[in-house]
Amino acid sequence: MNDSPEQRTQRRTRELADIEARLRQALELNESILNASTATVLVYREDGQCILANPAAVRMVGGSREQLLAQNFNAIASWTRTGLQDAAHRVLVTNTPETLERRFQTTFGLDIWAEIHLSTFDMNGSRHLLLMLQDISDKRRAEEELRLAASVFHASAEGVMITDAEGLIISVNPAFTDITGYSAAETLGRKPSMLKSDHQRPEFYGDMWNTLLAEGRWQGELWNRRKGGQAYLEWLTINRIDDSLGKPIRYVAVFHDITEMRRKDEHIHHLALHDALTGLPNRELLMERLNQALVRSLRERQRLSVAFIDLDRFKGINDALGHDIGDNLLQQVGDRIRRCLRTTDTVARVGGDEFLVLMENLTSARDCATKAQQLLDEIARPIALPGYKVEIGASMGMAFYPEDSDQPLELMKRADMAMYAAKEAGGHTYRFFRQEMLERTTRRLTLEMDLRRAIANNELELHYQPKIDLIGGGITGVEALLRWRHPRQGMQAPAEFIPLAEENALICDIGAWVIDEACRQSAQWRSRGVDLRIAVNVSTRQLESGNLLQQLCALAHRHGISAACLELEITESTLMEDPERVAGLLQQFREAGMRIAVDDFGTGYSSLAYLRRLPIDILKIDRSFVLDALADEEDAQIIKTILALGQSLKLAVVAEGVENESQASLLQSLGCDQAQGYLYARPMPANDLESWLHDHRATRAACNHAEE
Repeated sequence: MNDSPEQRTQRRTRELADIEARLRQALELNESILNASTATVLVYREDGQCILANPAAVRMVGGSREQLLAQNFNAIASWTRTGLQDAAHRVLVTNTPETLERRFQTTFGLDIWAEIHLSTFDMNGSRHLLLMLQDISDKRRAEEELRLAASVFHASAEGVMITDAEGLIISVNPAFTDITGYSAAETLGRKPSMLKSDHQRPEFYGDMWNTLLAEGRWQGELWNRRKGGQAYLEWLTINRIDDSLGKPIRYVAVFHDITEMRRKDEHIHHLALHDALTGLPNRELLMERLNQALVRSLRERQRLSVAFIDLDRFKGINDALGHDIGDNLLQQVGDRIRRCLRTTDTVARVGGDEFLVLMENLTSARDCATKAQQLLDEIARPIALPGYKVEIGASMGMAFYPEDSDQPLELMKRADMAMYAAKEAGGHTYRFFRQEMLERTTRRLTLEMDLRRAIANNELELHYQPKIDLIGGGITGVEALLRWRHPRQGMQAPAEFIPLAEENALICDIGAWVIDEACRQSAQWRSRGVDLRIAVNVSTRQLESGNLLQQLCALAHRHGISAACLELEITESTLMEDPERVAGLLQQFREAGMRIAVDDFGTGYSSLAYLRRLPIDILKIDRSFVLDALADEEDAQIIKTILALGQSLKLAVVAEGVENESQASLLQSLGCDQAQGYLYARPMPANDLESWLHDHRATRAACNHAEE
């Protein structure tokens, strides 16, 4: 058909319109597809300018569409830092697509991992870069977690074993091999029962799997066996892993070897309940067994005994031969006691040289007495020690259930009371508890509590007894003697409370009060013209305190007198406990002006060599020798010896306990210097002493006048 030019123009116009319509539809369709796509799409011109960004890209990269379209990838820092810019240029030049994985921070502050596909296409005669991104941040995190888990799995010090749903091992870590000795090749495809030991009962494993199936987890201790056959204890945790339907697909067991830890725990437990020196049970374990034994004895109506054993003279041996020898002695004694007992009995070391014995299922008291004597005889046998052979005795006290108490602590206390009764009986013997022991102990405890309050309540007093010159009849001084006027029980004899004060260290406080009161009284007498040296008794504990000299000087200074106004009386036994140390202390007292007297002389075991070196001034003959000197030639001879010793050492000698003229005459005939006793005056309060002094002077003056 031959169309006219006009027709051809119209037709061409219609065709172009049709093409334009189809193109518009295609562009709208593509834009709809891009906008709806979850894939991130960015298009860049060859010069790097962004010309297209779909909504997914906006969401992923951040910012707005207008901001993205304003960017040029040649100016984006993250593209340069991650190498994405070089890859884009490479793809544009080579026309070869590339896929990359990169982590980058967008211009708008997002930190993402992305899988990036780069490719090119031509449009309107120009090459363009098509960039499609997929956010793989979650995937990379999961991969990182898997890598971390794999690293932990291989590096863990705990053994890990993974089984399938049937219980077949599918994976183990290196620690599993280190602990069990089995390699992965030796375990894969086998069941965990390959490690099974003989330490657990079959029902143990049944209970374990029932718990695992019901709760999805089991945890506890399990004995297994290594490849070499050695059993080991492990702390095991098993977790069940289920699929989406709740069916088990894996079991993961994590364990570590606690065998050595258990051994250490058992060792520590043993140390906590046993004496470190002898290996015997200690007080805590004994109490535990005693409680259990009392329950059994009550149920089975049986008798049991608690025996308290204390060694005689152990301190002397320990001090003389050394603590290592003393420790060896205690070990042998503990072993001897243990070998004398039945396997059902218990011997415990509860401190120092003290042992406690628990015996159950006893019959008669005679059997108990026989066993007690057997124990004492066994302890008394000669003991071979490194370089020495010694003999040592023991004192033993026994208390019984149900007769004496049904309480463990009370039984122990009453056995202790009985032991002290055995000590007081001379040692190397035993005593059964008696009610009067408790009453006596209660009285002593009450007395001790009252004594602690005596100073604060002004219940203590000093009485003074004169010392008489046997030649001229004058007063050479006085001895201060302590008295306690109890508010309910009246005047207490010193023998009742002084030993008690010595035992519990109250003697130091009481001794300080005595010195203070003696200084006060001396100052008062001197203000009235009475010049008398006051002798005060000093105990071993006061000497050991280390501050007695400072205390004496400070109190004398406070009352305005010289320390020389005091005389110290120290027993012979105190001197001989440690003569070298005591000599140094006494020398300090002498240098301060005080005189030193040895009290109760003759009752101890003084060495003449020591006496010659001791800085002493006076020997006081013990009253026990004076009492029988007239009838007992041996006592008279002892007095002669003491007087001769005093004369040779140039010491004054005072006889105590002079009660009649016959005794005074004998002492005077033997050459004794001074005397003290009821013949002249009883101990009396300070005011009474002043009156006595007045009368004594008057009597002497009258006698002298009559003689003239």
